[in-house]
Order: sequence, then C-alpha cells, then structure tokens
Amino acid sequence: MTKKLYGTFPERPEQEARRETMGAELERKHFLASANQWSDPVTQRWPYGYEAEAFMQGAWERAGTQLVRKAWSQRGD
Repeated sequence: MTKKLYGTFPERPEQEARRETMGAELERKHFLASANQWSDPVTQRWPYGYEAEAFMQGAWERAGTQLVRKAWSQRGD
C-alpha cells in the first residue's frame, strides 16, 4: 500500500540499480555525482552556486547609478 502511495520501485532490478548509483551517498561517503537530483553536487551548484545577496546588491547599485546619471543628464544646467 505505501509503495503505491509514494510511487517507489518494487524490490526488483530497478531498485537495485538505483541503490548502486546512490551507494556512496547512502553510506555517507564523498561522492561526485548522484542519481538523486536533490543531493547531486553538480545539480546543487546550479541553483546554489552563487551569492544571491551579493548579486542583488550589485544589481541595485548599478540600477541606482544609472538612475542618478539619467537624472543629472536631464537637469539641463
């Protein structure tokens, strides 16, 4: 019943193959890639591999600088 609810593989070759690809992860050893998309280091670098706060701070500073330059250029002095 639980397997039907959660959609897991039955204990067959598919499950064994999945376990083999995630062996190091399941044993808490260092690994370079994983079939588990949520713990795969390569995948994690994509959404989490940058400093979001620093990126946004830079974006705000660039936008602010552009607004100030535009305002000064429109003064007409």
